[in-house]
Amino acid sequence: MLIDAGWGDADAADTSVARGMVEKGRDAKRIAAAARAAGVARIDYLLITHFHSDHAGGVPALAKLLPISTFIDHGSFLPQDRDFPGTLEMFDAYAKVRAGDRHVQPKLGDRLPLRGIEAIVVSTDGAVIAAPLRGAGTRNAECRPAAPQGLAPNENFRSTGVLLRFGRFRFLDVGDLSGQPLFDLATFAAFRPRVAVLNNGRNKGGFKVMFASLRQSHDVGDVWQLHWSRTGITKKYPPSPQANPPASRPPPA
Repeated sequence: MLIDAGWGDADAADTSVARGMVEKGRDAKRIAAAARAAGVARIDYLLITHFHSDHAGGVPALAKLLPISTFIDHGSFLPQDRDFPGTLEMFDAYAKVRAGDRHVQPKLGDRLPLRGIEAIVVSTDGAVIAAPLRGAGTRNAECRPAAPQGLAPNENFRSTGVLLRFGRFRFLDVGDLSGQPLFDLATFAAFRPRVAVLNNGRNKGGFKVMFASLRQSHDVGDVWQLHWSRTGITKKYPPSPQANPPASRPPPA
């Protein structure tokens, strides 16, 4: 199973494809290369957390490199998300690829049909599971009942998230889940993660306040990033391991 597929050919990622600074199909090529290195020849399940270009835009290019058997997502996007540049065009391209294969819209609490691993849907389409899962702790007094005001609902709020279990290993991926749905599910204060993975770009995500929260938690043994973050790295919080390190980067502020 693959979760999300990154940017597409014509999306403005950290640096613009139009300026020739990012190759076309970059993210799809990276995924295909990682699959080949792992001996994977096809994608049985592609889970798209939500319909923003940095998560679903790479699907058409990826489908040309690897066969995809089943698509998992929450169906379509909210009308107000059409205000996000390129969202409608991106979704149309994604839907055309999805149309030729099996499509699953999971419900809360569903177990994805993976052999040897447990994958439980904990959020989707703006809602989250109501009852604690097996092995959950008690209510945490640090968790506030309501999210901070000011975030308008959009596709992030509708992210399809899963809790993966493989033996003693547990991994929570909730896409870009934000606002009240995220607070209804859990907050950082409720976790004791050994490793935190930041799905960030050079100019998006990985903010200093997040690094500060992670470094202040004695339970976090490591922090990993998709990309080097120019918004979050400081001398106090040095660079962490990165999946796609840049060729060069300026010194931290």
